Amino acid sequence: MVILMFDWLKREKFVLPPEEYQRKLVSEIEEKLKDAKGSEKTKLTYMLGNQLMILNQILNKKKPKKPIRLNNRGKWVWVEDG
Repeated sequence: MVILMFDWLKREKFVLPPEEYQRKLVSEIEEKLKDAKGSEKTKLTYMLGNQLMILNQILNKKKPKKPIRLNNRGKWVWVEDG
């Protein structure tokens, strides 16, 4: 049982789509959402939210990460820019 739990906690590796494709998909959903009514509008709203989260992951992956290091108290801290 313990072995199965460790496999369950492993982080999966996802292949993110290209940014241009994702932006195109978001704009298509936004266009459909303008004319949608009722349950179709709800479905498109959730689809848009999901696609925006994926786009956010793509954009965050492109950002440079700040390096971290140990301070004099033995805690990990962000290294200041400049």
